[in-house]
Amino acid sequence: MRNILITMINSDPMPELLMHIIRYVMPSKDKELKKLLYFYWEICEKYDSEGKLRHEMILVCNAIQRDLQHPNEFIRGNTLRFLNKLKEPELLETLVPNCRSCLEHRHAYVRKNAVFAIYSIYKVSDHLIPDAPELILDFLNIENDATCRRNAFVCLSQLNREASLLYIQEQQLESLDPLIQLAIIEFIRKDALQHNELRQQYLQIVTALLDFGNTAVAYEAATTLSVLSSSPASVKNAANKFVELAIKESDINVKLIALERISELHSENEGVLDDVCLDILKVLSSPSVDVRNKAIEIGLKLVSSKNVEDVIKLLKKELQRTTNSNEDKTTEYRQALISAIHSIAIKFHEIASSVVDLLLEFIGELNTSAATEVITFVKQVIDKYPDLRSNIINRLLVSLSNVKSGKVYRGSLWILGEYCIEEPDVQATWKHIRTNIGEIPILGAEKKANGFEAEEDDLEAKSENRSATKPKVLADGTYATESAYDEPKKDSTVASSKHYKTPIRSFILDGDFYLASVLASTLVKLLLRLNKLSGRKDLLNALKAEAMLIMVSILRVGESSFVKKKIDEDSSERIMSCIRFLSEEETNVKLLEDAFLDSTIEAFHQQVDGQVEAEIEKLSSTHLNAEQVDDPIAFRQFSNKDAKVIGDDEKELMAVQGGSTQKEDLSSRLNKIVQLTGFSDPVYAEAYVKVHQFDVTLDVLIVNQTTTTLRNLSVEFAALGDLKVIDKPSSSNIPPHGFHRTQTTVKVSSADTGVIFGNIVYDGQHADQSTIVILSDVHIDILDYIKPATCTEAQFRKMWNEFEWENKISVNSSLPTLKEYLDELLKSTNMNNLTPGSIIGDCQFLSANLYSRSTFGEDALANLCIEKSVDGPIVGHVRIRSKGQGLALSLGDKVAAVARKNSNIAVTEMQALYQFREKYSYDDPLAWMKPFVDEHIVPHVPQKFQNTEIVKENLHTLIFGITLYTTIFQFSKLIFMFPTISNALKSKKNRLDGSVRVVSFIQAIIICVLGIPVFKNEHYPRIIFYASMALSYFIWDTVISTIYVNLFGVGFLVHGIVSTIVFGIAVEKNFILYYSAAFLLFEISTPFLDIRWVGLKFKVLPDFVKLLNNIILILIFFFVRICWGWYQVIKLAKDLYVASDEPGFTTFGACVILGCNFVLDVLNVFWFSKMMTVAVVTIKQMVGFSKKADDEKLKLM
Repeated sequence: MRNILITMINSDPMPELLMHIIRYVMPSKDKELKKLLYFYWEICEKYDSEGKLRHEMILVCNAIQRDLQHPNEFIRGNTLRFLNKLKEPELLETLVPNCRSCLEHRHAYVRKNAVFAIYSIYKVSDHLIPDAPELILDFLNIENDATCRRNAFVCLSQLNREASLLYIQEQQLESLDPLIQLAIIEFIRKDALQHNELRQQYLQIVTALLDFGNTAVAYEAATTLSVLSSSPASVKNAANKFVELAIKESDINVKLIALERISELHSENEGVLDDVCLDILKVLSSPSVDVRNKAIEIGLKLVSSKNVEDVIKLLKKELQRTTNSNEDKTTEYRQALISAIHSIAIKFHEIASSVVDLLLEFIGELNTSAATEVITFVKQVIDKYPDLRSNIINRLLVSLSNVKSGKVYRGSLWILGEYCIEEPDVQATWKHIRTNIGEIPILGAEKKANGFEAEEDDLEAKSENRSATKPKVLADGTYATESAYDEPKKDSTVASSKHYKTPIRSFILDGDFYLASVLASTLVKLLLRLNKLSGRKDLLNALKAEAMLIMVSILRVGESSFVKKKIDEDSSERIMSCIRFLSEEETNVKLLEDAFLDSTIEAFHQQVDGQVEAEIEKLSSTHLNAEQVDDPIAFRQFSNKDAKVIGDDEKELMAVQGGSTQKEDLSSRLNKIVQLTGFSDPVYAEAYVKVHQFDVTLDVLIVNQTTTTLRNLSVEFAALGDLKVIDKPSSSNIPPHGFHRTQTTVKVSSADTGVIFGNIVYDGQHADQSTIVILSDVHIDILDYIKPATCTEAQFRKMWNEFEWENKISVNSSLPTLKEYLDELLKSTNMNNLTPGSIIGDCQFLSANLYSRSTFGEDALANLCIEKSVDGPIVGHVRIRSKGQGLALSLGDKVAAVARKNSNIAVTEMQALYQFREKYSYDDPLAWMKPFVDEHIVPHVPQKFQNTEIVKENLHTLIFGITLYTTIFQFSKLIFMFPTISNALKSKKNRLDGSVRVVSFIQAIIICVLGIPVFKNEHYPRIIFYASMALSYFIWDTVISTIYVNLFGVGFLVHGIVSTIVFGIAVEKNFILYYSAAFLLFEISTPFLDIRWVGLKFKVLPDFVKLLNNIILILIFFFVRICWGWYQVIKLAKDLYVASDEPGFTTFGACVILGCNFVLDVLNVFWFSKMMTVAVVTIKQMVGFSKKADDEKLKLM
């Protein structure tokens, strides 16, 4: 029964089953089967071809009546539910009395479904139950069950509005059950949109329900209140109720929904909910990070000058609480708090100073990401509020002693170098830096601290003692190899860790020379600033000398063994440049000031301006959704009486149920059509691929191109990757040249590249015969599921460290500029550029971070790093990271396609060969046969041969090849029996010879075409298929040569046996497959040999064509079979000798292979000598020196 329902849902009505189901299924008492039966009644065809009710439906009506009178209340209730979906008045007319009686049933389950059944019947045809509204109202007044009363009121509100209003007025709303209260609220929300005059009364009712209702009622009442009125009081009441729900409810989903409603209220009523800000932030007591982040996001929108101090106090208290908290994701929550405080302090000047003091106080306890956020905040505050600079610098100098991150310290040094514009600040900063570097030179101080100087002083004395000291003799008479009194050399790393190091010194010794280069730039900035502020040359020169000493000391220690990592070239060059700048004359001071003081702060201002522009653009995008001043205004009073106003909730529900209403362009639909079969196939099929959010629909059009009816035609699909075919189209019969459409839905579970493949199967002339047409693959484009997204730098770096799958793609493109390549990359991967800044187009280096998110919530990160010389191509790499492997690989394919796009780089001849071979490469075209052969044929093979490579992997290819050549041979024998052909051949031997030559001609064409991609290519994955096809022909040739050995001679039999042995070993052992295409080049001469035979036997070719064919045959036979063949034998012998020491090499196998190929080349020489003999005889005949040669002697072997 389930299968029947599935088939009917898939567009096959199956009307012939109706009577069978009435006879055999309808009498069953099985409850599950009865439930499925009602599903069948719902979708089956109830009318005949003339539009009249089918006679069988009378029996169905009787069965439904019996079920409506059944003593089991659940069967009655299920039957009443079925009546809600029945739309045929003829059927419903006889069921009305039973439905009326069910309203008085003792069980509430029956009564609640009976109410809806009465309502549904009235909506189908009101004359069937003309008193339905009065009947439901009477039922509502006497009913006691809450669910039944709720259902009755819902039906009454749809049938009789006035009666519903009267019922609401008569009831004590606070005493009603919550189910009825929810139904009343829903009625009020819909009715208020149509009847604006009752809005004030509705507001009183909803406000009353807002206070004493339960949680669900309170939520619906708050939502309705915000719809009924936009007054500040109503909006605040609704918002307060949402806040109360978000605080009291323990369910995280309820909290998030309530907060989302508050966010919507704020967007529609800006400035009204500022007083609710502190109440919203009370939700921060929730342990969920998502709830906390949502509350912070909404709270930031509601911060104003009135409540900013209270908000900051609350956030400070939360930040202090996180320092001692052991909760999960405390670090993430702390960073969200810091970001919130950061954004508030930027907007409000009056609290910036206290916020900076607070954050700098905690900077030592924060992780690198959070501390970096604090330094970024300090940069913006100190730049925006000049009057706070001195206090912030002093507070920053105090906090730096607790900083443990080099990145944070680098940012702090940049702030000190840029904003120390007063002489006291410069001197305080210099003192702090000098103190934190410690004793200089650093290298000498480290040596002294680790005792290296004492070792150097005693080095000479120790060497003298070693030369004068005699070997020690132990008690057992042996020599001591080491003295217990010799001290081993101290490890500098271990020794250096025993004494305290200042922060800057420890960073340098740990190998952070990026910080050292920033320190050198900071020292230069401080000296340039001091040169402008102070006229004391002696102090300036002293500080210059000290700065140069510090820089040289850093360079020296960077090359020593006291650091964990040697200094890099970039940092060394940067520090050396600073030393040169300080040592130059004062004539270049202006240039230095422009480079170190003006350009750097200007770059920072550009970065800040870029962020501000991004915020403005984001705000402008939201304003686009607002109504414009010239938009028409809809007055409800002037609208048509029949016009129905639809609320926002109904619109959202319609959008969810109906999906996207955007119409597709015809051209875009045509681009999504995929051809599944060829025009020469008996069945033509094409599919329109429509991508939804989480599934793909294939709308397949099938055309019967034959003159016969295709019976039981079905389309079968399967999928690779994270795809799942969730329905199977039913089979159908297609008339000659007829059309048929079917649909298949494929479920998509991730944004990985997927492949959909399948075939069309239909019955042949007999029931046991079926025809299969293989369909082309349908590739799912991941760009349909990947959308550009944005994230902060901290989030990007966090995800970059967490994601474990990385795909690195090399870039080599000939696009003219880096900007064009970046634009093309963004377009082809649907990624968003997170790196701020503009690209002019003529830069030589580009680095950018890219980000996108799939519809399944998967994040994809990319880092682009490319460069371009003046005349060279764009080179570099793109690193992609994601949480799953599939998304990283799929995006990598898209990036690689961009790198190849529009590339005009010249290729060598060998590259051209590889490209040509790749273009015509093929997979195993017979893979569809393998499951059938493995299931039905391999079990009949002897057990000892089943695990061989030939049987296990290649038997399907051999069966196909042998069957193909045998069919061609038998068909040729039938053709050669026609009198017009057989008279020319005269004998049975010639007819058999002709049939064999037809097979050899077709085989030569197949082998030569298949050999293009595998020639000289040892890495081709399907070269084994090529060798198997050749083996299938040689097996067939050996069998035929054995059967007709008396006609064709021993030479052909030896050729077949030897070739079978060679390629059998090659396929079984995967041995010398590299040479398979090289030796099969022999087959190039076969077509010309067969054409020569046709010209001799049938006299259909002109003499000029025969002469040209003979010349080509001789040349190809000599150069390919003789010269090329012996060359390959010699090369094969050489390669086998070289590989004799390799694992898996067997001398016996090598000798067999080499001997067999030697025999084949000897046969080629023998046949060539006979060919030349015939050629000489023919030439003599042409010039008149010999009599006409017999046709049999002129035949070329």
